[in-house]
Amino acid sequence: MSGETVRLLTGLAVARRITRPVAGSVLVSVDGEAVETGWTLAPKGVVEFADEPITEGSTPIPKIAQAAHGMLHDALDAFVARDVAKAEDVLDRDKIVDAYYAQLFPELVARMMADPKAVFRSTRLLSIGKYLERIADHATNIAEMVVFMVRGDDVRHSGPSHPPNS
Repeated sequence: MSGETVRLLTGLAVARRITRPVAGSVLVSVDGEAVETGWTLAPKGVVEFADEPITEGSTPIPKIAQAAHGMLHDALDAFVARDVAKAEDVLDRDKIVDAYYAQLFPELVARMMADPKAVFRSTRLLSIGKYLERIADHATNIAEMVVFMVRGDDVRHSGPSHPPNS
């Protein structure tokens, strides 16, 4: 290899080490703003129900909220620590949140069909569930960015088992 080739390859390696964290930080910032919006909108919907009694048949919303919160916490920890294993764990947990949300929709539709008076409350609960599910999606985006920043692998839409880019 010529000296010029070595310098070019070294320059590319240095650029990669600098570019990936910068790009990751920018994208995490964008997802952070979206998460802030979700955390702002979801509680507004919850406040509407503060004085109402809890209905029979609990929805999976508390489970979605707990999982989304944990995913966001761990995704941000993984970003700060550049911890790919923790980021991959967040990616795996997104499927759980999606399953809870998939359970929520038919449950609330059935409730609305059984009791037309429940339509207003149920549509609000669907919105709250969607806000929380989107927060989990943003945590997933942050985790995907951690994997890209550290290993250079694009795992978007494929999870942690995606093969490294060549």
